[in-house]
Amino acid sequence: MENTFKYELKKYKLTIPITANSQISQLNFNQAIESKKFKDWIEKLNAEEIIIKGIKFLNIYMFGKIVGFIDLVLDSYLKSHPDKKLPGYVFLRGSAVGILIIVNETYMILTKQFHLTT
Repeated sequence: MENTFKYELKKYKLTIPITANSQISQLNFNQAIESKKFKDWIEKLNAEEIIIKGIKFLNIYMFGKIVGFIDLVLDSYLKSHPDKKLPGYVFLRGSAVGILIIVNETYMILTKQFHLTT
């Protein structure tokens, strides 16, 4: 059974349904929703320009008891083109450092950097 939650985006008077894969525990789901990285990200969504139908958590990576990374999919559409779905995969990592350089259609370079969590 999927976990479900309703998130109130107060500045737009909008309630967003949030679900999570059944493999995600209720405890981790609640911690992810309450995490700073998720709250910062969701509050930056511009609901004046996009239609937000829902969010689905695919995976939550825990660093001990701390939410490390969150994989999720945002189901959204532009208000100006409501028939066209926007690409919605999101990898939330907070302020962690990462660089992805795309050289061409065949090659890309990922730079990994050591970063202590704070």
